[in-house]
Amino acid sequence: MQCPERRYNAWAGNPAGIPEDPARCIEEVSPNERGGFVHRHQCNRKRGHGPDGLYCKQHSPEAHAARKAAGDARYRRWTFGFSIDSQRKTVSEIARRVYRQEASFDDLEAEVAKLERLIAEREGLVG
Repeated sequence: MQCPERRYNAWAGNPAGIPEDPARCIEEVSPNERGGFVHRHQCNRKRGHGPDGLYCKQHSPEAHAARKAAGDARYRRWTFGFSIDSQRKTVSEIARRVYRQEASFDDLEAEVAKLERLIAEREGLVG
């Protein structure tokens, strides 16, 4: 069974759209211009990557997955920074409470262990 032909830029004013160019990537992209109604079109780059060689290097699923993984790692490192800062404040507050004899050393030890675990996790992401 043959797949139906892909069409790009189909809209009310052009319901048939534009047929696929077999030499170009199959990804549908937006134009770089701003403002107005945006008509998406077929990517202008040459094929040769991804499943069956239908994608350009930028739009191949492998490249997309690699970019997503890199972004997720950056986000985790960023959020670990906030978590570590927050935990440092918690440790400081518990240390003050221990000094005033309002908390025990066991409480302080538990909070320090949490802080050390967060730092180790961040180091594992960076290293």
